[in-house]
Amino acid sequence: MSGTQRVLSGRVLSGMLLIAWLPGCAEGAKQEAAPWYTPEQPGPWDAVTEAEEIVSREGVPLALQIWYPSERGDGGLASYDGFWASPTASAHGPAACDSPRPVVVFSHGNEGIRWQSYFLTEYLTSHGFIVAAPDHTANTMLDADSARMTEVVLRRPWDVADAFDRLVARSETPGDALEGCVDAAAGYAVVGHSFGGYTALATAGAYVDVARGREVCAGGGWLWLCGELEEIAASYGDDAIIDHSDPRVWASLPMAPAAYEVLAGGLSSISAPVLLMAGSEDTSVPPEEVARIAADIQAEKRLATLVGASHYSFSNACQILPDNSYCDPTLDDATAQARVQSVSTAWLRGLLGDAEAAAYVPSPAPEWQWE
Repeated sequence: MSGTQRVLSGRVLSGMLLIAWLPGCAEGAKQEAAPWYTPEQPGPWDAVTEAEEIVSREGVPLALQIWYPSERGDGGLASYDGFWASPTASAHGPAACDSPRPVVVFSHGNEGIRWQSYFLTEYLTSHGFIVAAPDHTANTMLDADSARMTEVVLRRPWDVADAFDRLVARSETPGDALEGCVDAAAGYAVVGHSFGGYTALATAGAYVDVARGREVCAGGGWLWLCGELEEIAASYGDDAIIDHSDPRVWASLPMAPAAYEVLAGGLSSISAPVLLMAGSEDTSVPPEEVARIAADIQAEKRLATLVGASHYSFSNACQILPDNSYCDPTLDDATAQARVQSVSTAWLRGLLGDAEAAAYVPSPAPEWQWE
């Protein structure tokens, strides 16, 4: 197959629509200030989590984890895949959806797993968000297949969009536990770590420009997916532009995002606000690599470097697999995760119209270096 594949998209979500998602605001009611819940502490809701399997638009089975807020989580603490006990999320509980909730979709890292950053997904849920996270099939810690890597590069943004579609379908299904929880027109924010950071940018509008990507690869430097770019060129053409973004994305939060070479030509097409996070001690995706990505984004953006953080400070990987040789950050994981929780929560709530949360970002130095 040759030629250009392009999906055109537009972003028309208004600030008034976003404000309507604030907790406690009934649809059509007069907007009032939301209660202030400091982002430095868990929110007022219990997190409940459940897993299911869906089928992607390309017919690929995807495991999907969902977290939703509840006024009374019960049934004991949940277990992720029967392997890892959640520290805060319950296995059961009714959803607190008097009105639709804001949605976040999380994308895991290369050979990670959908619940790899439960420290953040559970925390956001406690602050009133519904969070969904798909396993990117053939790229998890359980099923990684290097022969399918090019497929994964292109499919990841669609996996994210399919996860949101599943939430919408459940919200529109009478009697479902999530009935009435999601407003399809309101869209979602996308958060991701490492390869998931790439996904957060690609879903928000950064398309694959094969010609520009090959130029980056020819220039040398920190490179990862140049081989996959060559495979894309062979399948779609030397001048292919492949856009698998979703116009429903209203914010992108990539943490230690990788794969600049794949998105270099398309980063300027992002129109949603972006908060990039980097770790000052990250040797897997160095902070200067994240800065290179940030420099090409023309939308509203902030770059926050967490002082002392390593690549895996943005996940629970070092708790799940503590023998990982990269798990030796200058900053201990508990402290790093608390800082990521508070800034992520404040930034997202600020975009939803919470003035006090918006004033919280940027968080003061010396914890973060802001650009």
